[in-house]
Amino acid sequence: DITSFDLGFTSYALFEGMFDFLALLVWLSNQDKSLKTNVLVLHSVTNTQKTIDFLKAQNCQKVFAFLDNDKQGKEALDTLQSSLL
Repeated sequence: DITSFDLGFTSYALFEGMFDFLALLVWLSNQDKSLKTNVLVLHSVTNTQKTIDFLKAQNCQKVFAFLDNDKQGKEALDTLQSSLL
């Protein structure tokens, strides 16, 4: 299943895995910066359709995708782009 963190924004940052998200949090804390978007963790690109359904239901205005740069990540990104545009 997917995990969401609603921080009150109209945009979402998508992460393929929880450790990717946690790495960003560590980096932000080292830079003395904060996250200014909601977060959605797919846990697997097999949850791409659940992600699309969730983002549509949330009336998401903008998506920042941080997926793996492998075949599956690129295919998931293509599916997200074609479904949300």
